[in-house]
Amino acid sequence: MNDKWLIERIDHIRNKKSPSDQQRLLILLCEKEDKTPKEEQDFKALVRAEKAVARLEKAAEKVASSKTKVSKILKAERSAKEKARTHELIKSASLLIIAGIVDSQTGKPIIDNEKLLLELKKIPSKEGL
Repeated sequence: MNDKWLIERIDHIRNKKSPSDQQRLLILLCEKEDKTPKEEQDFKALVRAEKAVARLEKAAEKVASSKTKVSKILKAERSAKEKARTHELIKSASLLIIAGIVDSQTGKPIIDNEKLLLELKKIPSKEGL
C-alpha cells in the first residue's frame, strides 16, 4: 500500500461516522498483509470503486458550489432591481412633496386621499401623451 491517494482515502473512511460496507471491506483488505489472489482482485476492484465514489463526491461539491454562486448572483440581481424600484418611488414621492401635495415631515397627503386620487386621474397617462 504505497499509493498516497489510497492512504489518505483510508484515513478519510476511518474518520467517517458510518462508512459503507464496501468501504469497511476496503479497509479490511487494505490492512491484510497476505491476500489471496481473489482478495487482491477484490481489493483492486474496491479501490477503483472508491476512486469513482471520490470523483462523484468531488463533482457533487462542485455542483453545490455552483448552485450557491448562482443563487448569490440571482439574489444580488433581485436586490439591485428592488433598490432601483425603491429609488424611483422615492423620487416620485419627492415630486409630490415639491408640488406641495404631500407633507415632507409626515409623508402624508395634505389634501383628502379621495380628492387627490380624482385629481391625479385627470392627468393624462403615459399612453395618452
